[in-house]
Amino acid sequence: MRYLLALWICKFTTWVLRTLHRGGTALPGKLALKVCPDILTSLAKDFDVYVVSGTNGKTTTALLMSAVLDGQGIPYISNRSGSNLERGIVACFAEGVTVMGKPKGPTHAVIECDEAAFAKVADKLNPKVLVVTNFFKDQLDRYGEVTHTLELVKTGASKAKEAIFVLNGDDQLCASIGADLPNKAIYYGMDNSTAKVKDGGNSEVEAGYCIKCQSKLEYAFTSYGHLGKFHCPACGYARPELQVEMDSYKLSIDSAEFAYAIGESRHNCTIKVSGLYNVYNAMGAIGFGEALGFDRDQVSASLESSNPGFGRMETVRIGNKAVRTVLVKNPMGYNQVINYLLEVKQPLRICFALNDNIADGVDISWLWDVNFENLEKLGDDLKGMYTCGMRGADVAVRLKYAGLEVEYQETPKSVAEVMNQILEQMEDGETLLVLPSYTAMFEVRSFLQDKIKMKEFWN
Repeated sequence: MRYLLALWICKFTTWVLRTLHRGGTALPGKLALKVCPDILTSLAKDFDVYVVSGTNGKTTTALLMSAVLDGQGIPYISNRSGSNLERGIVACFAEGVTVMGKPKGPTHAVIECDEAAFAKVADKLNPKVLVVTNFFKDQLDRYGEVTHTLELVKTGASKAKEAIFVLNGDDQLCASIGADLPNKAIYYGMDNSTAKVKDGGNSEVEAGYCIKCQSKLEYAFTSYGHLGKFHCPACGYARPELQVEMDSYKLSIDSAEFAYAIGESRHNCTIKVSGLYNVYNAMGAIGFGEALGFDRDQVSASLESSNPGFGRMETVRIGNKAVRTVLVKNPMGYNQVINYLLEVKQPLRICFALNDNIADGVDISWLWDVNFENLEKLGDDLKGMYTCGMRGADVAVRLKYAGLEVEYQETPKSVAEVMNQILEQMEDGETLLVLPSYTAMFEVRSFLQDKIKMKEFWN
């Protein structure tokens, strides 16, 4: 009865919040957990669950995994809004079951899971497939050093006894999960010819010391950050053999083309989001298809049909002006967006929207690890920069130290006010790139929904 009471409270709260257009992706689950702390075990027991975790790319990878299931005609539920703590996962499953707790129809679930939450919920979800994207510095107040984040995910992975692991083999931290646990593992990554940085000459390496013996790693090449073909000269720990290997890619402003190989089988794919980091996300989804034994050509075709997720390279048009939203929450995410802008140059304005709520991370010292100085390379293509949000002043100071001109009001304005101001200044044909933190992304979305009709973010 406690389980059913918690489920009914969850469903009723969701209905009320959706009626008020307030989302209902977290609070209903939070209330349900207060009534029945183990509700997730009961909710998930009749589902085949596929989990994605890691620092960057969880939402996009989950979206692409969902597209793979769509291509197979397999119905599923998913927390596609990105509400990835236990309360959000509970709310997702509660929507997928009847008032008596039985699946409404789909018995498959694609679940994005926060790294710390995964350590707590892995045994409750009992996933069939676990995809891990990467590990970078993120939310220092929650996670501390990146090795602590790895241990959280590894703790969860050790409880996922039945799971096939799909791991980023270019990330020595990800790869260590497969090395340390007995589960079957599928590794994905890039080959030498695709690398942009040869001989490990990359100043952005965050985890450049061997996770096994703490000796300095050597790299044949890096793609970005500490991702690449690594080798430890002291203990021999090295990048595992890749089952899914990217060998070329090409970026445009709103898409990415890439070629990959699985053994002797070669394939081409185009996804509707750009950036090398999103090609990695797609490779994770391809590995997911391999784990389930799906036809490879059909997997590629399914990825090509997938559209950007909420706030992840999502683009809308307001008249003849484009607004593109890209969630950024840590130094490596920011640096990859900046690299993307340098690779696909076009005239644009940039709005930095930074909050420091709990969901964003209250420690924003990481701003000083972002290579904002590289924005100067955009030259005349950069038409203006603006800051807003609770910590907009901090971003403005960091940009000024980078030698960049930025518009900032001494009297702080809301995200909506600043975006209205930018749109008035923009000329037809220009693009506004909005780089919000997590909670600021909802403010941006609310502003855009007032301007044009968009689907609700939880859909």
